[in-house]
Amino acid sequence: RLADLYVIYLPLRYNDGREIETEKLLAVRTELLERFRGITLLQETNPLQGLWQYQDQHYSDEIITVTILDFARESQAFFTSYKEILKQRFEQIDLLLYYYTVTVI
Repeated sequence: RLADLYVIYLPLRYNDGREIETEKLLAVRTELLERFRGITLLQETNPLQGLWQYQDQHYSDEIITVTILDFARESQAFFTSYKEILKQRFEQIDLLLYYYTVTVI
């Protein structure tokens, strides 16, 4: 059975170093769980580190990943819009969100 697997990299800090409020992270969980009925959170207690550069500024992020399986395979437009919402909510220059098609056994 084919499904689209979406992966969102959520920062735990704003670009200026302030910690992102727990309520904002919980809101993402709630929104995605209500829409897709299931999500997976990775590295919540031991966050991943992301390093990147924008113009001449270097950034170091602590991130968690959220994965969502979309069996309907109709959510690309939703995630394109949702990415912009998340960028504003978390005050990010950009945010990594990607998907690929998988076969679920």
